[in-house]
Amino acid sequence: EVTFDIDADGILHVSALDKATGRTQSIRITASSGLAKDEVDRMVREAESHRAEDQRRRDEVEARNAADTAVFQVEKFISDTPNLSEESKSMLEGKIAAVRSAMQGADTDRTRSATDELMEAWQQVGAQMHQAAPEEPQAPFSDGNGANDAPPPPPPPGDEDIVEGEYREA
Repeated sequence: EVTFDIDADGILHVSALDKATGRTQSIRITASSGLAKDEVDRMVREAESHRAEDQRRRDEVEARNAADTAVFQVEKFISDTPNLSEESKSMLEGKIAAVRSAMQGADTDRTRSATDELMEAWQQVGAQMHQAAPEEPQAPFSDGNGANDAPPPPPPPGDEDIVEGEYREA
């Protein structure tokens, strides 16, 4: 009689019982305990030999992702800003086209440079819009203790029954 039992760890237990003699034999089969040292050393050497290529690829992907994000943000700014001048809009669209063109190639420095130019142009347009916006009066500073708070607005006419008061929670 032979029984096979696999436990939760993937270990196979096999036992055999000879019914005529009553003898029992058993064996436990486990997976290899890991990689041999020479295999680990070989993998480490391969990883070291590809380090520069991996770093270059990582830089390329990060530059491409940053460029893609910048293009998305500026396009959203253009579509969400109705009072953007045609001159600024066409300048930003030209910078977006330059970034997209740079992204087509594998030159990471060109992609980063085009992205930086786009971001600088976007910041300049934002600064120009901020300077051109009419100055809105600001509320007086309030330090929270009421010393600089503006007085409350007068009650609307016809609400003479309303009494304003202060209260304190006990």
